[in-house]
Amino acid sequence: ISIDLPPFGRPFYVRGKTTDDTVVESVFADRQYPLVAGFVPTTIIDAGANCGAASAYFKACYPDAEIVALEPEQSNFDLLSVNLGSVQGIDLLKGALWSRECDLKITNPDSSKYAFQVTEVFDKPVNRQALVRAYSVEQIMAMKNWQTVDLLKLDVEGSEREIFQGCPRWLR
Repeated sequence: ISIDLPPFGRPFYVRGKTTDDTVVESVFADRQYPLVAGFVPTTIIDAGANCGAASAYFKACYPDAEIVALEPEQSNFDLLSVNLGSVQGIDLLKGALWSRECDLKITNPDSSKYAFQVTEVFDKPVNRQALVRAYSVEQIMAMKNWQTVDLLKLDVEGSEREIFQGCPRWLR
């Protein structure tokens, strides 16, 4: 279903019988990510991007920002690609934010579309397609040649502990 999000300025798609409409409503109508006066981020990581609502909102509010949106689950990533794949300044990564590069897997594949959790895979499964690539903040910063991450949006369903493990250098 195509919906009109005036600040975004282009069609945005949601799936029926999912939580997509709730996610979009919480971001655009309920202002889940309030703007801070005088704060204009130029580098943004959207970890757990789902259908792309937060990245679309950030791009509408901060048009000059570079955004990297990560999403581990395939059907969410497919919709994220439809919604934001051609938007200049937004790079999409099929994967999840983690403390280091490694392989992950979704532990609750039957969950709601906004509640997927990942865990590290230590034994390589026969089905390599089920693996999710992990990206670290440092890796993304190097890929994008960023010195800082101005805004880090995390909707990662419990992976925060792993992401912030060991007081990472990028946090400074």
